[in-house]
Amino acid sequence: MCELFGLCCNEKDRASKSLPTFGKKYSDRNPDGWGIAYYENNRAVLKREPQKAKISKNFFETIERAKSNIIIAHLRNPTRGAICEKNCHPFKQSFQDKDWIFAHNGDMGDLPRHPCSLGDTDSEQVFNLLLDHIQSYQASGIIRGVYPGVIRGI
Repeated sequence: MCELFGLCCNEKDRASKSLPTFGKKYSDRNPDGWGIAYYENNRAVLKREPQKAKISKNFFETIERAKSNIIIAHLRNPTRGAICEKNCHPFKQSFQDKDWIFAHNGDMGDLPRHPCSLGDTDSEQVFNLLLDHIQSYQASGIIRGVYPGVIRGI
């Protein structure tokens, strides 16, 4: 199964100790790609590569640049989808004038391809279906928040 790293804190951090350890410790059993997403000036920055994190120069360069209140990293050991950059997690979508990022571990089964998906992983299909559900929920009547849409979508 893949490995997932998440950081959420009050002040911007680099995770410069945790992320290198994460990449070195878990990439041998998750060799098929890595991704790091973080926010910079309220926009999501996404870096991904279909190779083992601990041997990737880009992985360690991204760690040095990533300074944010929210950082998500993922090491891939695929259950679905080809080994390529577009199937590496996290995924990013612009939704309601904000950038959303999403990563997932596990197998969701065969799902139909969503028209907004760039890759062919079940996780990206779930992410786009969840965003569709939030949009549908919010459009269904009185003012409705994002969080209840997320809860009803999962």
